[in-house]
Amino acid sequence: MAKQRPAVVLLEMQKELGFQVNLPNVETRKEERFYADLSPVADNILGRTEKELQEHRRQRNQKCHTALETPLPTLGETHSLDTEEAKISLKRCSDVGYHVFSLDVQFSFGLCLPLLLTEFEASQVKMNAKV
Repeated sequence: MAKQRPAVVLLEMQKELGFQVNLPNVETRKEERFYADLSPVADNILGRTEKELQEHRRQRNQKCHTALETPLPTLGETHSLDTEEAKISLKRCSDVGYHVFSLDVQFSFGLCLPLLLTEFEASQVKMNAKV
């Protein structure tokens, strides 16, 4: 079994991020979520903070960000699209952090794909799917 890293590492990551990562309420989390790269969303604070820090560093090093003209959902709001192939729901689940949008895709053949997305990824979904 892997050793847990000391709390100092977590505090250093939070200091670099400028915020503290919170875990979602256990009762609201019905199934395992995945990031856009299909890696599983960690159910511990250290794993979530590491992923937020990776995104923080990636965005800091990125030269420009494209903005979407269509508005994204506000906190608690859901934008949905139903087609013959799938039902798509995009929801903002937090105002803190980079991975703040949940995307649920329920395909007509039974597969459910629950994702946790950044604002850029959510805007790409919205633009391509017209959610």
